[in-house]
Amino acid sequence: MAGILVLIELINRSYFMIDRYFAPQFGEGVISGLNYSQVLVQLPDAVIGFAIGAVVFPIFSRSGGGRNREVFADTYRKAITTAVFFAVPLAAFFFVNADSIVYVIFHRGEFDAQSVELTASLLRPYTPTIIALFLVSTSIRACYAGGWSTIVLVLTVMLFIVKFAGSALLPIWLGYPGLTAATSVAQVCFALALLAYIMVRTRMERKKEFLWLLARILVAGVLALAVCYRFARIDIAGSIAPDQLDLLMDLVISAAVLGITYLIMAYAIGLRNFIDTKILRIRRPNGEV
Repeated sequence: MAGILVLIELINRSYFMIDRYFAPQFGEGVISGLNYSQVLVQLPDAVIGFAIGAVVFPIFSRSGGGRNREVFADTYRKAITTAVFFAVPLAAFFFVNADSIVYVIFHRGEFDAQSVELTASLLRPYTPTIIALFLVSTSIRACYAGGWSTIVLVLTVMLFIVKFAGSALLPIWLGYPGLTAATSVAQVCFALALLAYIMVRTRMERKKEFLWLLARILVAGVLALAVCYRFARIDIAGSIAPDQLDLLMDLVISAAVLGITYLIMAYAIGLRNFIDTKILRIRRPNGEV
């Protein structure tokens, strides 16, 4: 078990060397932009995703290994739907406000408007990784608790291969943003593979209902993104030194508008019961929470 975990971590640590192999051909600043965008994309999972994983891991450990399959599967289903519910609007927020986020956090000294534009161009295709990382955080803990570390190793190797192939092919059409797009493709494939394996391995009940719920959450996020995108983007490169405080206020307003729009869309497509009982914890007359 320890040997498998060491191999998994070794591959994961080598994973981002792929970007460093392909990035130099696109000129100066791309490697730095990749580093900055990577930090931003991993931040939501490091705070919220880690918290969710930390809460459910003891439950996975107590019920894993076939000791209580129903509890294990039910915990996993609830953790994943909660994680995706929060990850989707976060990814949409980062996508819509990539320029402003990079400007507010990094713009100073030699990190000029051109650096902002380059890093934001890399961040935008990277945002689906936010959702994937939330899924992966919970799924890997479930696999470790269930004693399925071998499948994690196999899928990690496949992740590495997909990332390498994507980094070689996608920049042909997308330029340097293809490097982060390749990461998103690889991470989403990894997350879905783990999800499918755990569903099959635990013989999860109500699979269609579970997947339909995840699909509707994604649709709500896409609709909210489409509504807010055209109103939130700011041309940092074409503007004259925008004030960081003003941009920060714009980000706060954008987050509020996007969040409200996301909830409206979620309620509109039939997620009211899920939000009320699972997220807001409103008790129904029949006792359901």
